Amino acid sequence: MRDLSFNPFRVAVLVSALATLGAACDTGSSIGPANGTEDDALSASETIIGDAGDDQGAEPDQGEPPVLVGECTFDYECEGRFPEADACGIEYCDETLACALAIRPDGQPCDDGDPCTVDTLCTDAVCGGGGPLDCDDDEVCTTDSCDFFEGCVNEPNSDPCSDGNFCTEGDTCFGGSCRGIPIVCDDGDPCTDDSCKAPEGCVTVFNTAPCLDGDGCTSEDRCEQGVCKGKPIPNCIDPVCGDGVCEGAENCENCPGDCPTCCPSGEVANCNDGCTTASWINDGFCDSSLDCAETQWDGGDCWDCTGDDIPDCNGICNDPGAIGDGTCDSGTSADWNCAENDFDSGDCPVCEANEVSSCDGTCVAAALLGNGVCNPELDCAKNDNDDNDCCPVGQVSNCNGGCSSANWIDDGFCDSSLDCAETEWDGGDCWDCSLTEILDCNGECGSPDQVGDGTCQGGNNDWNCLEHQFDGGDCPTCGLTETQSCVGGCVAVSKKGDGVCDAELDCVKHLGDGGDCCPSGQTTNCSGGCTTASWLGDGYCDSSLDCAATNWDQGDCD
Repeated sequence: MRDLSFNPFRVAVLVSALATLGAACDTGSSIGPANGTEDDALSASETIIGDAGDDQGAEPDQGEPPVLVGECTFDYECEGRFPEADACGIEYCDETLACALAIRPDGQPCDDGDPCTVDTLCTDAVCGGGGPLDCDDDEVCTTDSCDFFEGCVNEPNSDPCSDGNFCTEGDTCFGGSCRGIPIVCDDGDPCTDDSCKAPEGCVTVFNTAPCLDGDGCTSEDRCEQGVCKGKPIPNCIDPVCGDGVCEGAENCENCPGDCPTCCPSGEVANCNDGCTTASWINDGFCDSSLDCAETQWDGGDCWDCTGDDIPDCNGICNDPGAIGDGTCDSGTSADWNCAENDFDSGDCPVCEANEVSSCDGTCVAAALLGNGVCNPELDCAKNDNDDNDCCPVGQVSNCNGGCSSANWIDDGFCDSSLDCAETEWDGGDCWDCSLTEILDCNGECGSPDQVGDGTCQGGNNDWNCLEHQFDGGDCPTCGLTETQSCVGGCVAVSKKGDGVCDAELDCVKHLGDGGDCCPSGQTTNCSGGCTTASWLGDGYCDSSLDCAATNWDQGDCD
């Protein structure tokens, strides 16, 4: 609907039109637009201001009379009739049905045709002024500008930025977003698990990992409240690095000159390029695997014999006169029944290829050597104490597969290395059950009524282990190369401690798959260690869990 509010110019036009109509009536002539209606005649005589969009509703400058050019019926027929007109000129069809050009008053909004300017106004018939279009998208990682053809353009940049994450550094814009590199938290302390958590930053948590305390007179070194501690070795003299002997806590890392072979904590390189329990050196017993110059003949336990004596199969000096005397000397005070002495120079029978000579001279399966179980018939020096499955005199097998002093058992103190079913929980020092309960295979207190009740109990209330005679005979025994799983079946013993966490061996009775699995409440991290499980998916990117194996901290490090 056209604007019919009071306007002097329109009033003048209407008066003129009425006069013309009156004259026409007097002469009998007619006047009006093509359709001849009275409404259209009135519309044609109104002044039409502006064009579509911004110009709608603007009034012509009444100070300058319209310039008549030609006849028209509608405003659009006048578009382009005045080449000199810009955004401040209005082309329209006036009341005389002729095209006219009016000028917008100063200060009236106009469109200068540039999409990158705003708030332009007419001044002296020219559209201009105003300011640039604001293209800022409030994103630090975009460079904002205006293009004449495209309008606002927000191009991704590579500027420095801050992603708001306390656990990243070197934050840089990439692909329109701010990204940082995860901070590596490593304090160099083997007794702490290091990670990053916001807002604290790097966080260290004490662990109980194996370590080296640097003291050659301790064994079974483990982290305790951030400090590496070992248990004293009785009558031990601290080894000296550089003396050519690999002993005590020396290893290929802290003393490569003495120890060219890398061995785990608590072990030393033996004479066969393997590793043997360090505490066996100078323990008063000659161990054949340590009977060489590199170990100073087992720290003196295997020193050269005097006179005509030579070391027998157990490393004990004896008169060799009994060799080849027609009697098999095996398992006696002077044992000559070993390959080094040609099996008593033929007096003892030679075992088959898949057998070895036992401590008492009989032949037993060679597969028993080093199978993880201490076999008494092979527990002697000539068989390397069952290929290290058995501990030397004065020591016992502990829960970690090593050896501990026998007098630690039932000494009134709970030793963590002996806190397992195999040692009857340190001889009772670690026992906390009621009078009617005993510890099952996982070290949990339970009623022994289920033992031998005709049902194999594995998993919870686990009685399926050697200590409980495999649930009193209710569970089948496994072969020599197998072991009982946590749920009652048999699995290959080689899986235990192979570096892979096997779920069927992840329980107390198997010491968490021989150390391959993390304890309850922890999870395997990106470095193969253990980290608090609740850190996964907690909203913060933990550097120790930032890898594919943990699905990038369950999405926290995306």
